[in-house]
Amino acid sequence: MELSAPSVGLGVFLATQLGAAVWWASETDLKVEENRTAITTVTQNSRDIAVIQNDIIAIKKMLSDTDENIDEVKDMMRQLLYSYKSASKQEK
Repeated sequence: MELSAPSVGLGVFLATQLGAAVWWASETDLKVEENRTAITTVTQNSRDIAVIQNDIIAIKKMLSDTDENIDEVKDMMRQLLYSYKSASKQEK
């Protein structure tokens, strides 16, 4: 069987198309894997952000409680100083 020039040309054309298809598919697979990695990173980051937001809420609550405690300590210090001044005046 003798191959004609058009048959050889068609064979070369199909071989190059097959090579291009394989190259394109491998690039697509690489991009899909990169996207999958990026999505995983974004998902993990969103979880971390949610944890940090909960921590911030807890810290704000603790700061608020601390402010209230500081106000109570100030009042107690004033009362203590007032009683000390009163006691020292009575001793004189």
